[in-house]
Amino acid sequence: MSDPVHLERGVVLRRDVEPPLPTSQNIYAFEATDAGTRAVFTSTFASAEALQTVLDIGMEEGARSAINQIDGFLAARPAVV
Repeated sequence: MSDPVHLERGVVLRRDVEPPLPTSQNIYAFEATDAGTRAVFTSTFASAEALQTVLDIGMEEGARSAINQIDGFLAARPAVV
């Protein structure tokens, strides 16, 4: 059996989800601020319906949960200068 997740043209696709979930174009930007770093994550979907589909399955909560773990992840690693 093949891996259910694969990368195609920079987009992660899942083969084990029926029907397939909509994909998005994503931009990740990190900006220096006086207080540290601001992370800006922007996802663009092909339509309002595509966005609503992923919102309905909890994508926003999942993304928020993952993003909120970044500080702890980085704190557990030595600083790179």
